[in-house]
Amino acid sequence: MANTQTYAPATVGAFVEQDLSRARALHGYGISLFAHAGQPLEQVCARMGLAEGNLLALLEQQQRLAGSRAVLADMPIRLVIEYLRHAHHLFIRERLPFLLYLIGGLEGADGPEQTLAQDLRLIFPLFAEEFIAHIHEEEDTLFIYIAELERASHQLRRPGKLWLQMERHSIGRFAAEHQVHDDEMAGIRALTHNYTVSPGMSLPLRVLYHELATFEADLATHANLENQVLLPKALKLEGYVRSGFATLAQRN
Repeated sequence: MANTQTYAPATVGAFVEQDLSRARALHGYGISLFAHAGQPLEQVCARMGLAEGNLLALLEQQQRLAGSRAVLADMPIRLVIEYLRHAHHLFIRERLPFLLYLIGGLEGADGPEQTLAQDLRLIFPLFAEEFIAHIHEEEDTLFIYIAELERASHQLRRPGKLWLQMERHSIGRFAAEHQVHDDEMAGIRALTHNYTVSPGMSLPLRVLYHELATFEADLATHANLENQVLLPKALKLEGYVRSGFATLAQRN
């Protein structure tokens, strides 16, 4: 993102042109790409009760925070899960609504963009619904199962309820099923030709393509954290608990 000391373009649209990721950040402060693009940034900020300089500083700070990633490989598994839960919350509460907002705003597009907008208005809500269902299923099954394993690992007792869960679930099965969801945006990527920007494409559509590509990249990073950090930790934990239960059974 541009340094806060640099000149800020006159309009909201020109400001977003410099860095397409600004559209989502501005949206969080109530500044709309569609409603305010042609308006002076300073005037829009004033109506929102924001000082333009403060807004630029806030956006720069958000960019720095977004660029820093927690080192999860050495964290306890419960903190890994909390990190992933927070990412799920951001996907559902911020990222998906903004993408739906962008797609909905393309309703007045012309020519080829109009056809694309119509297709996206049909396809993306279905993707979002399936994606949210996948997240809820993951949190309600995998995360809870791992939390039970983590608790049991601190004090092994008679297995009871956890043993029944271990008979029904396994980290290996979760891992295999997780691979199926690793390319959830293949259809959207094909529809947009890998988010390729063509000459003359409108600013809102370019912002949408940027956001879709960024969202897909973040999903890939998220899946990578689950596949390479969470699930290996969980597999090791599950093996430890199973071994502990087997030892208890032999003693009895």
